[in-house]
Amino acid sequence: MKPPPITRRLFKLAKEFITADIFREVQLATAVDDTRNPRRKEKIRAAGITIDGAGNFLCALGLLCYTDFAARLKQKASKKRGNGETAFKAFFKTLGPEYEAFQEHHNVYDWVRGGMVHNYYMKKSFGVSMRGPQSCGVSVQDDGRYLFVVERYAVDLLAALDELEGELFPPSVP
Repeated sequence: MKPPPITRRLFKLAKEFITADIFREVQLATAVDDTRNPRRKEKIRAAGITIDGAGNFLCALGLLCYTDFAARLKQKASKKRGNGETAFKAFFKTLGPEYEAFQEHHNVYDWVRGGMVHNYYMKKSFGVSMRGPQSCGVSVQDDGRYLFVVERYAVDLLAALDELEGELFPPSVP
């Protein structure tokens, strides 16, 4: 049975889930790392959270899956043909010019997305950070390691989702 097409309401709900899930983890990571309040870590542990930090890797993995989700929606709406890789690469560019430039020199679909989704690690040396000063959510550091910055990627993905929402659900013309 073919699933029903996504509605504006379901699309907005998906964006709300993404925002709530990812930024809750960013806040948790920030709270644990906040050295100005040494009791904060104790309070977090008292709440039943027994590890330091937040779900860095899980957030990165989720964001890449959300990118896949949006890529397929955009591909179906445009009625373009292609596989998941084609859709992902096309949508990844919409995250911003830094992402497009990065993708020109790095196989993001295979090394980053494919590695994390299928192998549970990037296929290159990497790190995942919740926050950082980068202008792109995926970058290569001076030491050659890849770095995925959750908060930066999430902000850029949500902006691309807002654009996609306008494409999928244009305002009604009176």
